[in-house]
Amino acid sequence: EGPLKSAEHTVNSNGVSKDIELRLSDGIEKLSAGEADVIVIAGMGGLLIESILRAHPEVLKEGTILILQPMLAQKELREYLYSSNNGVLDEYLATEGEKVYNIIVARAGCQNEPSEADVVIGKNVRVNSPECFEDYIEKLIRVLNKIIDGNKRYCKWCHCQYGDIEG
Repeated sequence: EGPLKSAEHTVNSNGVSKDIELRLSDGIEKLSAGEADVIVIAGMGGLLIESILRAHPEVLKEGTILILQPMLAQKELREYLYSSNNGVLDEYLATEGEKVYNIIVARAGCQNEPSEADVVIGKNVRVNSPECFEDYIEKLIRVLNKIIDGNKRYCKWCHCQYGDIEG
């Protein structure tokens, strides 16, 4: 209810209350099939965004534009979009302070074949957001290095520490 009240304040203070209808909903469940031309889901994890889209696929008519801003699990969200006939059209980066945010633009009913870079890094981010790209790649490298360091410490097959293995 807090974010809804905040949105209501923003809508009213900008004089657009006659143009915007606000609803309190779990994801997109309160939308009727085909009701929205554009759906924005932002500020939550990619896996949660995926579960919101999976829960009500009937809401997405062919051509519905999805603007998605996942805080985590961007790659997993991209994989879902490509595999569920919601092709990624483009991706942008935005920064606020030290943080880099992904903004994915997809379209329901759009089938496209991604490259590995499209899935891992994002479609066209280098071209669309050159001013943020270096910081973004450095962020990805830091995340991958943390994963590598974690895997070096623990062997999932025999449950020993890698440092304990001789030879």
